[in-house]
Amino acid sequence: MNGADLSKDLDLYFSVSDKAVGLSLLTYKQADEPGYFIALIAPKTEVSASEIAAKRVTFVIDTSGSMQGSRMQIAKDALKYCVTRLNPQDTFNVVRFSTDVEALFPALKSAQPENIQKAVAFVEQLEAIGGTAIDEALVRGLQDNDGKSSAPHLLMFITDGQPTIGETDEGAIAQHAKDGRKAKTRLFTFGVGEDLNARLLDRLSSDGAGTSDFVRDGKEFETKISSFYDKVSNPVLSDLSLDLSSIDAYDLYPRKLPDLFKGTQLVVMGRYRKSGDAKAVLTGYVNGEKRTFDYGTTAPKEATRDGFIPRLWAIRKVGFLLEEIRLRGERPELRDEVISLAKKFGIVTPYTSYLVVEDTPPVARPMPVMRPGADEAESSGSAFAPPPAPRKGGGGVPAPAAAAPAESLARADGRGGVAVSREMKKMKEEERGPSASEPVRVAAGRTFLYRDGGWIDSEALANPGKPLQIKFLSKGYFALLQARPELKAAFALGDRVVVVIAKGKSVQVGPEGEEDEGKVRAFLK
Repeated sequence: MNGADLSKDLDLYFSVSDKAVGLSLLTYKQADEPGYFIALIAPKTEVSASEIAAKRVTFVIDTSGSMQGSRMQIAKDALKYCVTRLNPQDTFNVVRFSTDVEALFPALKSAQPENIQKAVAFVEQLEAIGGTAIDEALVRGLQDNDGKSSAPHLLMFITDGQPTIGETDEGAIAQHAKDGRKAKTRLFTFGVGEDLNARLLDRLSSDGAGTSDFVRDGKEFETKISSFYDKVSNPVLSDLSLDLSSIDAYDLYPRKLPDLFKGTQLVVMGRYRKSGDAKAVLTGYVNGEKRTFDYGTTAPKEATRDGFIPRLWAIRKVGFLLEEIRLRGERPELRDEVISLAKKFGIVTPYTSYLVVEDTPPVARPMPVMRPGADEAESSGSAFAPPPAPRKGGGGVPAPAAAAPAESLARADGRGGVAVSREMKKMKEEERGPSASEPVRVAAGRTFLYRDGGWIDSEALANPGKPLQIKFLSKGYFALLQARPELKAAFALGDRVVVVIAKGKSVQVGPEGEEDEGKVRAFLK
């Protein structure tokens, strides 16, 4: 159980429903402020063939010279895997591009055996040669959606390079794709290697209601493409909409709900203002027919058990804001909101890289910090970490000056651009709290970072206010717990804990400090 803390209880959340699609709601709310929620949406485990919606798929594959060798063979194997697993009710096409663009069929064809055989033969004879006509290939792939069918149109776009033929400007390419995309098309981009424009692929998928991903050569390439197709091969519900107006829900992430597929779970996070009994309404389409699901649920006035929920919501929101800055430019209101959330919830961003924690708690294993340019296989930290400080003694080459936050986000090309893209994707899809191996804890609805042998409230890093040191396990310490019982979980983190208790005030529990309970109570007033 990698990263699990076996000294603590395991909470397993599950629900039982006789509906075709189930929904469960987890909440966190302190009495005096809006609450947070996680909505878990999943289809039933057993889905019959008649309940699987038809889909339209266009596979667009880069066959330029940079795809030569094993990369081309892996791409061909992955494509054949996908094509041979189409459902009978599906329609599809294959488009290859290099200096020119060539489609297997003039329009989408049914996934009948003879068409599948033609596709396999077409893929088998693909050769890697020539330039990279990304713009023309995108426009051609989008033309497969004629706008007449109600079935979702999935466009899988695979490339390993920069645009070199035809239109090469990133903004123009993105605009052409945006203009050419019709309703029902979801654009999924896959970047192979690092010699590519990662920001362009992110922009295409963001505007195209899809996702972007980046893979290395070798086994990861084939595995990621095939596993992605397995995930989206069986649509259950498309064009989803979730109505939580009964709890006055707002600030939901993801902002636009993706389609729901067999064997998957959709995780939606947001905030709510109204408490009490409520109704959630989920709508979507199956083969053009609208389906509606009603769920009775409750949004408590106060619920503080699941303290991990606020930070998960904040990470997703910060990921969305950073993507906005990266793709559309920095604006003061976006920057300020990123900084505010990052400080409150201890989230590492280009604007708050000082939150990177180099210490590790006693139960944790060392975790290397990933920086743009580092190999992700050797690191699992944040791509937004600052460069390492030069070692004492003057040896070695000085670390390069850190880029400005907006500049670091704007990295488009190469290893740095891919690293930033991966980090933002991770943030936007975050759905788990910190593990025991991470120097982060969530307790009493707050985020704590491990620093200098103790746990510090992330809000205290920016503004600790007037501090009071209190000796651990003294009479003053127990007076603190009695006066502020809602913070017991925070002080249970260890014998060195810093907590902001009010605006402009914090307490610092440690081996030395105030022992008098009267003075502690007076400070807390």
